[in-house]
Amino acid sequence: MEALYKRAWGREWDNTSKITVQAALSADPHAPPIAEDVADGVVHIAAYVEPGVSLNQEFVCYHGLWSVAATLGLVIDPEDDVLVVRAEYINLVARLTTGDLQKFSRFVFTGHPGIGKTMFLIYVLLRRLENRKPTAFQLSPSQYVIFDEQGAVVVTQNMQSDRTRLNGCWALADSNNVISEPCQDFLTSKARVIQTTSPNPERWASWKKHAGAVLIIMDLPSALDVAAVATAQNFELSAALAHMGRYGPSLRTIFRLLRKVTTEFEVLRAVNTQARKLCSDDPAFLHSPSAKTRPSAGDMRDVESNYSQLLFLRPLRTRYAVDQPRAETDLLIRMDGSESIVERRGVPSYIIPTPHHRAVYENHRTSLDVALSLSLFEALSTHSLTKTSAAWLLQIMMHRWMCSGGTPLEIKSNAAIQAVRALERNAFYWIPSDANFAGIDSVLFTGKNLYALQATVGATHTPKAGLKKLWENMNPASRQRFRWHIVFIIRENAADNLLKFQRAGIILGSGKGKVTVKACVCMFGECGFGESADGGEEDRDEGEDEGMIDDVDNEPVGG
Repeated sequence: MEALYKRAWGREWDNTSKITVQAALSADPHAPPIAEDVADGVVHIAAYVEPGVSLNQEFVCYHGLWSVAATLGLVIDPEDDVLVVRAEYINLVARLTTGDLQKFSRFVFTGHPGIGKTMFLIYVLLRRLENRKPTAFQLSPSQYVIFDEQGAVVVTQNMQSDRTRLNGCWALADSNNVISEPCQDFLTSKARVIQTTSPNPERWASWKKHAGAVLIIMDLPSALDVAAVATAQNFELSAALAHMGRYGPSLRTIFRLLRKVTTEFEVLRAVNTQARKLCSDDPAFLHSPSAKTRPSAGDMRDVESNYSQLLFLRPLRTRYAVDQPRAETDLLIRMDGSESIVERRGVPSYIIPTPHHRAVYENHRTSLDVALSLSLFEALSTHSLTKTSAAWLLQIMMHRWMCSGGTPLEIKSNAAIQAVRALERNAFYWIPSDANFAGIDSVLFTGKNLYALQATVGATHTPKAGLKKLWENMNPASRQRFRWHIVFIIRENAADNLLKFQRAGIILGSGKGKVTVKACVCMFGECGFGESADGGEEDRDEGEDEGMIDDVDNEPVGG
């Protein structure tokens, strides 16, 4: 301990380097990250990053970390000798020191397995020592070390002579195979206690409840993070990013695959097993984002125990309009144009991170009934990351309404009601599993009609790109047989939205295969969908069916 104290107290770490990673933004959120080149010391990749995230990041790397971990009694892979400071680490430290967490004194930091939670705690320790800030670090269930101006001292629990030194510390505890919870000395002192732990609430729920700790969920690594760690550890960059694109952003999984400690067969088998289990059970974590309840501590145990290779844990983040009111526990993470990305503190969300995992899951999901299938979509969809919370709620209500059956909705044209009839037996309703058809939330196929739907609470977003992508992905022999419609599901300003679309117009295809998209606006009221306004007459034979959209009885159906 004395050696670590002399090396780090009041000193910058003596073995550091810097890595700069630049990303060319991929327009497709599902495209795997790709290594491009290294030029002038800059690592270049092509990747999708979430809105508002910097495409140019510099990473500080602390070398010689394995010996530090061993001194502190931490169990890490022997090859993990470099600590790469993720932007998430810097953000969390800023929140602790000057941000929304400054007023609290007890913390549980958790996150998906293998994303660098232990490394984050080491980073906090080294930053504290460099700035000569008194810090304690738990070594075992009954021992900890205190670093302060007096030096470094190892303390056995209940040694009263050193309790006053502990009171001014940040007390750090990493839950592992030896340590479950912060020790009693930490919890009965005035120290600021920070625990990093797995999502399993058996390691934190009890002490969090009694000590009044705040739960913080760490975000998943980005493609820039993975590129920086791979470069720092001298791994082949293209292989690391390929593993991320296939298996998800778990640093542990990616680098154990590269070291051949874990085989791809093991990961693939686990993903398939977990997808089958997810679609055959009634998962405890399953809650509708539109419900008042959110996933709880017990739900995180369920995910870690049964689905951690398939479902990835991250903080719940949604879009808000600038003037939209937020709860006290909502934290502004970053801006994306005129909208803000807001995190609901301590609330988990789950995603299926890659197209491969999504395909395995969808293969098993096809056997589910509509109710459970919709619930899984709501819990796991990335659509919520592209919409404000109000628009996401409207989209959920639209999907449930569309799948509920009921009385057909009459679509008006020039104040005259067109003939409608019930859904044909071969009609189906398709929801893209991810938000990769811009401006299109779902598609209804019925008879000779194709209805693309967009749910929005404000001005409509242009569906042109999404419609073109839908056109390109359909069979050329069949797509022009449909009459194409775009239906805006809104709460207000129906006339303005419709007029905007009519002025722009959308034509798909060319020559004899050309199709003009007709517009319709449906107003969503307090008790379901109300009246609608058609975007003009269509060329059709008299007596042909107009198609329809199902109505709902007074309130959204939970199914």
